Amino acid sequence: MSGEERRERLARLLSESDDWQKTRTDIDGVLLVKMPQYKARPPTLALEINPIDATGSSTKKRGIVIRSSDELSMIAKIVSDPRLSELAASMDSVNPASSGPKKSADVFRV
Repeated sequence: MSGEERRERLARLLSESDDWQKTRTDIDGVLLVKMPQYKARPPTLALEINPIDATGSSTKKRGIVIRSSDELSMIAKIVSDPRLSELAASMDSVNPASSGPKKSADVFRV
């Protein structure tokens, strides 16, 4: 899909979706969310990153909401910090064991 086609589909999604409507993408764990108008800010689209289970359902009530490419860059920098992986591994060593989300081969493509 070309960049222009993607922009047209996103513009249609922004104009036709209901407020807070979530649309799955073909990137596992990534949703598009229509954010409602707020004061002087018009309705916008945002990304929600939320891990999925074997059925493709979100595992958390609310994921990480990203409203711009700048926000994505800042979050990517945080997540790529090796100390974060070390901290998470240390948490795993003290937290009770969890089975974690199950992965399925069935993926809905947008």
